[in-house]
Amino acid sequence: MRPLFCLLLALLTVICRAQIITTYAGAPPPPYAVSGDGGPALNAHLGDLYHVSVAFDAAGNTYMTAPESNTIRKVNKAGVITTIAGAGVIGYTGDGGPALAARLYHPGAIIVDNANNIIFADQNGEVLRQIDPVGNITTISGPYTGGLCSGEGVPLSQAVFVGVIGLAKDNAGNIYASDQTCNTVRKISTSRIVTTVAGNGTTGFSGDGGPATSAQLWYPCQVGVDIAGNIYIPDADNGRVRKVNTSGIITTIGGNGVQNSTGDGGPAALAEFALPSSICVDNAGNIYVGESSSYEVRKIDPSGIVTDYAGNGTYGYSGDGGPANLAQITEIENIDQDAAGNMYIVDAYNQVIRKVTNCLTATLAPSLTISTNSSTICSGTQVVFTATPVNGGASSGYQWQVNGANVGSDKAIFITNGLANGDVVSCILTSSMSCSTQTASQNRVVMTVNTNPTVVPMPDTTIRPGQSVLLKADVTGPVTSYQWTPAIGLDNPYIAAPVAAPQITTTYQVVVATDAHCMAAGKVTIGVFKGLALPGAFTPNGDGKNDVFRIPPSMTVKIKAFAVYDRWGIKVFYSTDSAIGWDGTLGGQPQPVGTYIWFIEYENPLTGKVSQARGTVILVR
Repeated sequence: MRPLFCLLLALLTVICRAQIITTYAGAPPPPYAVSGDGGPALNAHLGDLYHVSVAFDAAGNTYMTAPESNTIRKVNKAGVITTIAGAGVIGYTGDGGPALAARLYHPGAIIVDNANNIIFADQNGEVLRQIDPVGNITTISGPYTGGLCSGEGVPLSQAVFVGVIGLAKDNAGNIYASDQTCNTVRKISTSRIVTTVAGNGTTGFSGDGGPATSAQLWYPCQVGVDIAGNIYIPDADNGRVRKVNTSGIITTIGGNGVQNSTGDGGPAALAEFALPSSICVDNAGNIYVGESSSYEVRKIDPSGIVTDYAGNGTYGYSGDGGPANLAQITEIENIDQDAAGNMYIVDAYNQVIRKVTNCLTATLAPSLTISTNSSTICSGTQVVFTATPVNGGASSGYQWQVNGANVGSDKAIFITNGLANGDVVSCILTSSMSCSTQTASQNRVVMTVNTNPTVVPMPDTTIRPGQSVLLKADVTGPVTSYQWTPAIGLDNPYIAAPVAAPQITTTYQVVVATDAHCMAAGKVTIGVFKGLALPGAFTPNGDGKNDVFRIPPSMTVKIKAFAVYDRWGIKVFYSTDSAIGWDGTLGGQPQPVGTYIWFIEYENPLTGKVSQARGTVILVR
């Protein structure tokens, strides 16, 4: 049984045990300057890295703040570094315009949201600004007021921050901001509403086992979030690592309050941490903690055991190309991981960004679940399918299939209205995680597509006042219900062939349905012909009332000729269109008041034969 278990575990998990450290960006000083745009990031000078953070977009680009030059820099996938924000002059200007023309004031924490906006802390963490995908910059938080943090449950534009030093993002796209001055961690929802998730705003250590918002923190430098939504806080001056679970309860999971770096190989809760100031969490549940005072990154595994991950505990700059835990590092300002699980360490006094290549954040094989708004539909109904990936990476690929044939586009949503009964809809996920099985397909959806009924109503019919007619429609399919509307003039609107006796011309619609709620509709008009009757007078004075002498619109008859004569027999009007009438003029000249004779030759809607009608009309002005 044990070999089988191991085989299954191997199929589900891919482990890369070696963590190799290299320098990713920056050339060690001197000089203590910022330079190198347009060239390799390895040759660039990054300057002072105090409070510098890194972030990644879905395309694999890396972003870092540069407080010494008051800029934000980008390293693309080819390793070329450029400046994307900041004019290089200290200040706070440029909202609404290009980010490159704006002035920044010691930018620090940075994150890329799910809409590819770059969000960073400016003004020494007092405001949050955003660079949109087009490259324009705006301030998205409230202005610094010189007071304390404020704005609970309010839009981000009204919330006040004082000392944001860390930003993190959860799977849903919510952003978390650790404020070292206010000793709080606040959540910015995807709808950009701000709430506090940890810290009561006072300095100290308390609250374990209770609501995180009632707890005391002391210099929470950064924040991390795992895939389940638990929040992790390096509570630096308390020498502890704290966790806020999804119910909002805070506990200590690492450190005993003594500022030291001991306890490797044992429970993290009994170990000592030396100024834990940065944190990130991988998809396997490992927690990585950067210690500023011990020059190490330590790992707390899901069972709670702490080990050394990077750095040998001595100050210096060495070890590139070898195991990360044997390398020398200086003060660690920030740690974060890209989509492939590689760790980036801001090595402050070496003025470089170090990279630890590892596979441990992508240990689980990818999988996905397909859901749909309905798998039982009527023919022609639009259906939406959604693929929800797990361990798919930051830029998963999707290939939808119907009965094994490729359809749709490379998106997590597939929409179609062309499915047939028994069609099988599936999706193949291609993971962007470099250390896992690359593809996965799961839970195919078998469609039940019910046939729509058809309905062809009887031809339009005309009756005399007081007569009735049997409404009929030719129907195909397993129809179980009928509904005729309007119900006026019908003996029973819920049967296949009701008797209709309308008093006026009426259009009836019938809707038929099957047990599967598939429907069809048709219309028939029953005309009521009371004989050709025209008004006895009209007043063409331009007031919009009775200005034209014509057949009333309610009488839908086909005419052969419609003529009007004056008292001397002169034809003053002629038409073969029942919608056109006489406006009281001849050749554009108004005709005198008096009596006129009209004559109409038309097709009788009751008999289908040609009939004639004549009469007189008085023109009144």
